[in-house]
Amino acid sequence: MGKKKGFSLIEVLIVVALVMILVMMISSTQDIAPRLNALVNNFISSLQQAKTIAGSENRLVAVQFVQDSYRERWRIEIRKQDLVGNLNLAQWEKVAEYDPPYVQDFFETGQVTDFVVGSLGDIRTLPILPNTQPTGIIETFRIKKSGKTFVSVIRIYPYGGYKIERRS
Repeated sequence: MGKKKGFSLIEVLIVVALVMILVMMISSTQDIAPRLNALVNNFISSLQQAKTIAGSENRLVAVQFVQDSYRERWRIEIRKQDLVGNLNLAQWEKVAEYDPPYVQDFFETGQVTDFVVGSLGDIRTLPILPNTQPTGIIETFRIKKSGKTFVSVIRIYPYGGYKIERRS
């Protein structure tokens, strides 16, 4: 009796099932990087919008991170008054708010800093104290999925420049 050449149906099905599992594992994390890139690009766009408003209207513009019980977002607010006077946050008016779709928990308290953009593009942290000097800040955004975390760090320099670092 001669030996049969080739694989049995069960062996082929096992190999196909393993390949499908590997493909699913790889594809489930590949959609995260574009989402994180879109999130970072929208934040940079918001930063540019804040700088434009601050420069054109000679006002302070705040970028604040907000956490509700069910979502996280950031918003841009503009002072109703000029640069003189007290810096009571109740006197700010919302200009824009960005609520990332399909992303939850993209920042942690303590890993993002509320800040203000001045009319010269200078960056100061909130709350603003008298004689506060421009300062650099670091914002960290992250998305977790399937046990893997994708992270982008944005360094914003004291006079408005920025650098994006991607980590995974």
